[in-house]
Amino acid sequence: MGNRYCIFVDTDKEIRIDKFLHDKFKEQGFSREFIKGLMRDGHVFLNGNILKKPSTKVFKGDSIEIYIPEKEKLEPVKGGLNIIYEDDFLLVIDKPANLTTHPAPSCRETTLVNLLIYNYPKLKDMDEQRPGIVHRLDKGTSGLMVIALNPKAEEILKSRFKNREIKKKYLALIKGSIDPVEGEINVFMDRDDRSRTKMKVYKDRGRESITRYKVLKKFDLYDVSLVEANILTGRTHQIRVHFSYMGHPVLGDKLYSTSWVSKNNIMEKLAKRQMLHSWKLEFKHPITGKDMSFVAKVPKDFYGMLLYMSKKRPMVVGITGSVGSGKSKVSQLLSRGKYPMWSADRVVERLYQKGQSGFEMIKRAFGREFLDEKNGCVDKKKLFHAMKSDIGLRQEVMDIIHPLVLYDMREFIKTHSSKNMVVLEIPLLIEAGWNRGKVGPVFDVVVGVFCSDPIRRHRLKKIRKWDDVQIDGVDRWQLPQREKMIECDIIIDNSFSLNELKRKVDKLDRILRELRKKDLLKEMQELSHIEII
Repeated sequence: MGNRYCIFVDTDKEIRIDKFLHDKFKEQGFSREFIKGLMRDGHVFLNGNILKKPSTKVFKGDSIEIYIPEKEKLEPVKGGLNIIYEDDFLLVIDKPANLTTHPAPSCRETTLVNLLIYNYPKLKDMDEQRPGIVHRLDKGTSGLMVIALNPKAEEILKSRFKNREIKKKYLALIKGSIDPVEGEINVFMDRDDRSRTKMKVYKDRGRESITRYKVLKKFDLYDVSLVEANILTGRTHQIRVHFSYMGHPVLGDKLYSTSWVSKNNIMEKLAKRQMLHSWKLEFKHPITGKDMSFVAKVPKDFYGMLLYMSKKRPMVVGITGSVGSGKSKVSQLLSRGKYPMWSADRVVERLYQKGQSGFEMIKRAFGREFLDEKNGCVDKKKLFHAMKSDIGLRQEVMDIIHPLVLYDMREFIKTHSSKNMVVLEIPLLIEAGWNRGKVGPVFDVVVGVFCSDPIRRHRLKKIRKWDDVQIDGVDRWQLPQREKMIECDIIIDNSFSLNELKRKVDKLDRILRELRKKDLLKEMQELSHIEII
């Protein structure tokens, strides 16, 4: 059962069919979205053929047939609601994930509306299909919703949502590290021409959409960020579309991100739905005018991911110091088979071997000038001497090698994500700016190895057979020792005996293990401010 309408196009100008039908059926209250929905469901025919493309142009004399199915009667379904607040005029509820807000032709399952009319039968008198619904959340999104319990409250709340007078803040887990960490996304959105179930950002069409965001926490090991999103407009799928457009899709969002993780990735296994939660809601009461403010606790699946990413990561310890200070010895003594150890110098050594990426990029940049034809690798001595005398060349080589070293370091940390600690020996950690967390991993602790200059130079001459010219040349590449140590969290003085150094490294180990316990506790406390279930 339903209604059929047959009309002929009577305009002399070509016009989009959705606009033509919208103009024809204004009195019946047919919106363009409603008409597009009829097309999507195969209920619109142009000259006898099913038409699903709203942008199709029609001309004078074309015949159009529309079938409007009879609305299904809403049925109450027994079930509870997580009610945060209730009075005679409105409800504030915490909607669970995977519950659709209201019925639709494509949705035959129980919806929030079915539960509402069971618990509040009088709502059925307000609206045939969406009683009390003044805004909506996507099926996979959890969190706060306000429901109107009488027509006056409904009218006022709808108006306030439309006029952006209601503050809505969400929590989202997104891929990657968005830059800047606080900002605004302001773009136009419209239906995706290729998929009517999706929205898309367009430069020159659609409706304005604004989201302000702030990164609350980064989980560098998993390439994930916890973000607070404040939506100033309420477009369909707005947050999901905005972050996907920025290259940082919401975790678990199958509609707007399908390829960033592999099937074996633990994040994909944990994210059974889009990790988006309606966290805070602020508005004036539609009748009393009283300021209302609500917070919805984060559900278990969302918190489970936060907990996993906080606990399942090693403490990242960077060891640095001037040449000859003894940083390699400190790294070895600290590691002692207990903690995985990584050395930037060893990585560079490997990158310079024939066939490795460093070798190929040096060859591409400088030809065969710095290649050792006999051994089939980069001639480090020749390159080293050239870099000493040419600052521009040195910077060019660093621009080639540093990203490769950084990538290898990230992969090393990921490989040992189940360990309590990883030790990374990096001579130029401070000079490269890696200690500030803007690139590469975030170091939990940076340990500086200090050695008085006379002793350091004596060791370099005795062990490496360097002269003063060589030592001065390398020292000029790095910050002076004291400037370097200022940037470190812990300093070990290696100006004395080996036994004294071993004693200090044992103490360092105890300090680092205690710091790890405190850091984990601190992270849990930081996460607790989002009010976990």
